[in-house]
Amino acid sequence: MTKKEFINELKAYFHDVEWRPFDENKIINMLERFQAKVEPIYIIKKVYLESKPVQNYSFSDKIIEEVANDVCMEHNITIEQLKANSPRSCYRNGKRRAIEYVAARRDLCRRVKQSSGKLVTATRLKEWFGYKCHSCVLHLLNNY
Repeated sequence: MTKKEFINELKAYFHDVEWRPFDENKIINMLERFQAKVEPIYIIKKVYLESKPVQNYSFSDKIIEEVANDVCMEHNITIEQLKANSPRSCYRNGKRRAIEYVAARRDLCRRVKQSSGKLVTATRLKEWFGYKCHSCVLHLLNNY
């Protein structure tokens, strides 16, 4: 209903009152002020919920283990040597230098991120390696 239609209905209802242009303008102003004060009501008919997949560590561990086995075979090292941060007891008495172990870790991180995409995060790799901070994994990924 428009404002003019509202005024016409008022005139029809109060037919015995003599309407002046001032009266019509006053009623229109009152309607506009009332409309400005009233806040609209929104009715929600449907709600869509977006669910995020839950990180399944057993699945990501399986991906890491498969890639780790391949990397260990290629670099001729064990899983313990791959996971070792830098203890000399894991290095084979001078047969391999530390840089070769770092290269194997770097290769593992690169392959896991390429094969899994967003399924395996740097934090998950950090937990698998046993590091204190995931920035070690980021360093391995960035310096390849």
